[in-house]
Amino acid sequence: ATHRLGPWLAQRGWLRRIYTQNVDGLDLHPSLGVDPEKVVECHGALRDASEVLYGDALPARFFACLDQDFPVHPGPSALPPVDLVLVLGTSLQVAPFCAVPNLAPASAARVLVNRNLQDCLINAWSPAPPDGPYGSTGFSLNSSCKLAGRAVTLRPLWTCSRRRWRQLLIEDDCDAFSTRFFALAQAPGRRCREGEP
Repeated sequence: ATHRLGPWLAQRGWLRRIYTQNVDGLDLHPSLGVDPEKVVECHGALRDASEVLYGDALPARFFACLDQDFPVHPGPSALPPVDLVLVLGTSLQVAPFCAVPNLAPASAARVLVNRNLQDCLINAWSPAPPDGPYGSTGFSLNSSCKLAGRAVTLRPLWTCSRRRWRQLLIEDDCDAFSTRFFALAQAPGRRCREGEP
């Protein structure tokens, strides 16, 4: 059910892009009918042996699409700013992909759906917890990278007290969430916007 959500949004003109870490190519399956330009296979694909392993460079298209979707200084021909970032079924542990939700403009909403939210709230770039009464004795990793023309933190900011986004965290299986979403979207009496199928 989760892989049908992107196509459903695309059919309504609401999808800017699908950034996927999956290498199985399912997001581009012909039965889904998604324009391949809307899908960024961030870690490559098995079908053309382009999968990205640890230490390999990510595809140039990943960086080009981030520049287009999250511009630092949007020009007159830029697309409207992204207004919703859906993060489905990833623990956000792999850099630089884990920083993509942090590129959302302050005006956007962020939604995180994962079976175990705790998996998403801390990663290797999170501040080390104190080790005893005198604080951390460990070292910290460089916690930012350059994406879309600016430095962006690799740390998850879902529970940051200085949040800049409206956001919703949902602890659930992504397929179960998507199934309920479709049931609500097709419920009788649901109010639709003019022209919406």
